[in-house]
Amino acid sequence: MLNVLHCGDYHLPGQNPTAAIPGIMQNLLHGLNKLNVNGIVLSRNDTIENDTTLYDDGVEIHYIAKRKPRIGSSLVREIPILRKKMKEIRPDIVHAQDPVYAYCAQKENIPCIMTLHGIIWNEALYNLRSKDRKLRIKGIGQKFIYIPLYEKVLSRLKHLIVINKYVTDEMKGRYKGLHGVNPQ
Repeated sequence: MLNVLHCGDYHLPGQNPTAAIPGIMQNLLHGLNKLNVNGIVLSRNDTIENDTTLYDDGVEIHYIAKRKPRIGSSLVREIPILRKKMKEIRPDIVHAQDPVYAYCAQKENIPCIMTLHGIIWNEALYNLRSKDRKLRIKGIGQKFIYIPLYEKVLSRLKHLIVINKYVTDEMKGRYKGLHGVNPQ
């Protein structure tokens, strides 16, 4: 049986997914389980205080409590924890919904595919130009932390799932050797 570690934001057991990514992950897990693929979840969560493993509808879910940043980004503290958890789980492949997880899989030499839900560099430009202070601060974090992480991950990634024509068009010819799949 193939063990696939699905990584991204995931709702807590008993909650209905209200955001897109948790709903996508839930549907994917249920569909793959019907094909005899063992789906496991790894999710950073800012509503729990301690790392925990729970089971929901037969799915093993590893929640990593988001660390509060001392200075800068919490990713500096979370990446080693995520890498350690991936090593413990030992999946055959990682399906990342976020470049943080793809980066960790790449560092652990675990085969990885990533679903790209949007174009961070366009979102960062929008946020940096915003009159809203919170959006400008978010844009700074995107520009100096997330965009370099995306660039590093995408330059090493072999397979990418894109969710719509906009993302497909933005990614065309951007990375040599990257194979995209648009499920539509």
